[in-house]
Amino acid sequence: MTISDNAESQMLALFRILVVVVIIGVLAASLLYFANQRQQDASEVALKLRAQLWRERLPLLQQQWGMQYKPANWTIEGYPLQMHSSGWPLMTKQEDCLVLWKIILAEEPKPLVQKVVQQAHGCRYETETAVLDYDFQQQLVQFSAIGN
Repeated sequence: MTISDNAESQMLALFRILVVVVIIGVLAASLLYFANQRQQDASEVALKLRAQLWRERLPLLQQQWGMQYKPANWTIEGYPLQMHSSGWPLMTKQEDCLVLWKIILAEEPKPLVQKVVQQAHGCRYETETAVLDYDFQQQLVQFSAIGN
């Protein structure tokens, strides 16, 4: 075997290794992309489930409030809530939004919710791909998916 044959053989081996590395890199990138998509889908479904639970549990909270003679300032499970005369909790600051989530769902908003925003008449709970809006004035709890 000559020196040029040996150099050619080494170049061919390096080329093959390079092709294998590129293929593995493309496969790994594809896997990470699809795993991220599934994670976002799972977060969206989880928030949608929370919206359904919210719609089921809020009337129970309102019933409990009514049985305690409808106080404007009410303490439930150690958390203070200001209540609207309609039986919907008022939200005047972001901490109220966090407290309401804890009372209704018996869990912390994080890690599911990335952002909690107190709004004029309620709260918005956001993930990367969905939002849950609570509006005490319009008396609604609404789930919305955000286009990817």
